[in-house]
Amino acid sequence: MSSLLTRLQDALGPGFEVERELGGGGMSHTFVALETALGRRIVVKLLPSWMGTPVSVERFRREIQFAARLAHPHIVPLLSVGEVDGLPFYTMPFVKGESLRATLTREKRLPFSDTVRVLRDVAAALAHAHAEGVVHRDIKPDNVIVSGGVAVVTDFGVAKARDNAAVPSNGDQGPAWVTSVGMALGTFAYMSPEQATGAPDLDHRADLYSFGCMAYELLSGHVPFAPNNLQKVLEAHVHQPPVPIETLREDVPAALAELVMRCLEKKPADRPQNADEVLAALDEMTTPTGAMPVLRPASSGRRWLWVGAIAALAAVGAVYALTKGADGGTAPFVLGATVQVSAEPELELDAAISPDGRFVAYAAGVFGRLRIYVRQVEGGGRVALSDALPGSHRGPAWSPDGARLAFTGPDGIYVVSALGGAIDRAVAEPGRTLITPAWSPDGNALVYADERGIWTRAVSGGEPQQLVAARAAHSPVFSPDGRWVAYVDENATYIGDVGNIAPSAIAIVPAAGGESRQLTAATHMHASPRWTPDGRSLLLVADLGGVRDIYQLALTPDLTPQGEPTRLSTGLGAYSVSLTADASRMAYSILRLRSNVWVAPLSRDGPTPSSAARQFTTGAQVIEAMDVSDDGRWLLYDSNRLGNQDIFKQSLEGGEPVPLTRESADDFGPTFSPDGREIAFYSVRNGTRDLFVMDADGRNLRQVTAGDGQDYFPDWAPDGQQLAFSGTAPQAAREVFTVARNADGLWGEPVQRTFSGTRTAAYQRWSPDGRWIAWADRDGVALLDLSVPSTPDGVGLRIVGGRGEGAVRSVAWGRGAQEVYYLTADPTRGNAIRAVSVGGGASRLVMRLDGAGWVQRIQRFAVDDRRVFFSLADDEADVWVMALERGPR
Repeated sequence: MSSLLTRLQDALGPGFEVERELGGGGMSHTFVALETALGRRIVVKLLPSWMGTPVSVERFRREIQFAARLAHPHIVPLLSVGEVDGLPFYTMPFVKGESLRATLTREKRLPFSDTVRVLRDVAAALAHAHAEGVVHRDIKPDNVIVSGGVAVVTDFGVAKARDNAAVPSNGDQGPAWVTSVGMALGTFAYMSPEQATGAPDLDHRADLYSFGCMAYELLSGHVPFAPNNLQKVLEAHVHQPPVPIETLREDVPAALAELVMRCLEKKPADRPQNADEVLAALDEMTTPTGAMPVLRPASSGRRWLWVGAIAALAAVGAVYALTKGADGGTAPFVLGATVQVSAEPELELDAAISPDGRFVAYAAGVFGRLRIYVRQVEGGGRVALSDALPGSHRGPAWSPDGARLAFTGPDGIYVVSALGGAIDRAVAEPGRTLITPAWSPDGNALVYADERGIWTRAVSGGEPQQLVAARAAHSPVFSPDGRWVAYVDENATYIGDVGNIAPSAIAIVPAAGGESRQLTAATHMHASPRWTPDGRSLLLVADLGGVRDIYQLALTPDLTPQGEPTRLSTGLGAYSVSLTADASRMAYSILRLRSNVWVAPLSRDGPTPSSAARQFTTGAQVIEAMDVSDDGRWLLYDSNRLGNQDIFKQSLEGGEPVPLTRESADDFGPTFSPDGREIAFYSVRNGTRDLFVMDADGRNLRQVTAGDGQDYFPDWAPDGQQLAFSGTAPQAAREVFTVARNADGLWGEPVQRTFSGTRTAAYQRWSPDGRWIAWADRDGVALLDLSVPSTPDGVGLRIVGGRGEGAVRSVAWGRGAQEVYYLTADPTRGNAIRAVSVGGGASRLVMRLDGAGWVQRIQRFAVDDRRVFFSLADDEADVWVMALERGPR
């Protein structure tokens, strides 16, 4: 280890391990170090010894701290600043990739499409930095890194920090030709005339001149003025016009040649006046009607699928252009090309497209261990943003300027630069699960959901403000003018359970607080609302046609729905949608949900191996809950095999499933009466979850419960005259209720049996002897002794406590009343079915479900004397991007 490396290690301290030196000499020595606590690599740049005085270090520190405020996808952020023996250094993330200098050394010049893509990324970085008052002053190929097809600019603010820190001593002042301290000879090839003359009033237009020099080299393979003689190069920058780029490369498109030569004008007033102007010119070149369409790059190991408008229409149905109609409303969108952005063999969810449409952020992995990634739409590898954070991460949301991403993680909402780097917790809520964050249009506030409702909070801090009090609301998003928040009312498990198909409605609430109102009915699933830029319609995902598709809901100026949502796709299977700032592109996750019933034998001699399970039902369907008849002949379950969720029964000896309901609304959670002659279930056909009973052949339907509450999962008492269910009053937690019918067959009023508060009592099952009701909450499994009157201070006997074995998902009884079976789901420990005595004590393992699929969607499993029945999910999710075009007026 060199002396310099050793000294740097001592300065960084035990939290870092300096691994190697990338290069030395010139303006800096560059090292790679591992930040051990976060497991990430950083770059450390140490300035040479002739820069070192106490005064220079302090000035250097101030300038670097100012530049460290920059946060943009195309800027490598500065992380920290320090000193080693009086020599200043700064740190930044280690970016895997290749500098443009290395590329040019190998390729000499770049293709037009690659040049425009790189220049656009650099221009976007300059636009952001200049808006923040930071001028780079050293734009050159050496300071641009291409990683995964994305160009990022490094060393922002360093040149000014070097200049202002320079107080050379007589004995060690560096080369005599240095006028801007630390600049090597090659840098003079990109120096603006005002830099060459030492003008004191340097501004952002100097960067545009250097940008022009770099663009000139990317296209022609030569800098405007060859740096073989320092003085002549400086004079040429000030007085000599460069050779027109088209004379060196005749096929340069005229628009691109004109832009480059404008950037190389001697007078700052004759150049583009800001980087946004350059960016706009480059964007015009990359439009389908511009001078030069962009070539989509191939990506190693992946085939990118571009589908024309005709193919897209065939795949997702007929749709129309977003344009103001004659009635002042909005007409639907027309689809352009589509491209698959991700195709890894894992879940890839929560697609969020950047405001400019060039990047997509998403959550990927397995349930319970998801991470946030960013990927360029046009290709390239994905960049991990949240690997350093424990737990599972969801819901990435772009800030309006595209510089940052918010996402949810353990105990809060986190914010990270879109390029990666340090992760900050913007909202801390220990013990609560926060979901679906979104930014306000000005980027100053976040809106999000938890189990209490919808909240908004300033990014800078302060107390959160509750906008909606609702147990299962989620997916809030600000309107373009910031005055309203649209959100999903009900079915928060659509997020937590990844695609739960329970019904929900789209609602809006004033962003300043006030009364909310629903925009859609709650008879079907509605999710992922996104405002169009004019605020006159919402795009959303719904299953109104049986399959999750994209719909558009047109709104009047006072935000009243103009009829029912218009279906934009057919059979797409979308999970969520996201729009660019101008609605020219849409990102969406396609989620293919599949879960079927499996059966395994029960053993008293030890756990049943998972290899003993066999699949009973087949097909592309979702089954959530099931029951077995007391005679062991029939399996009863809910399934969406015919479109929406209906009730089916199937002989356990084989044969085809028999549909018992065929409603357009969803039916769930069926259970046989003890004599097998009736079936109870719950349905949303009346707009809320209500209990129903029908004959075992599907006839003679009777409604059991009604009202504003939500009633779930009925279970029969042994006498066949009572039902236990979990229910809620509006805005309340779920509790266990019972309801009985009289001799005339009329059902009475429900009686509340548990008083669990906020623990959510659910998945209740009546014991075969009628004495107990077993139920689960967030603390484990409890028994309700029906021989004891229900009181608010008597909630039952706890027989399984805590989450040491994983969260309890459901409970069941065998044919006896001595043991309660329960199912646990834990992403790290695995999934299992266990049994525990009604007297409590240690539980026994019945069966592990490891490696057979995740069980998060199981809402009810079934046990008889010989077998256990359960459903396993085999889901897939990928990310796509679709162009949205405006049709004729």
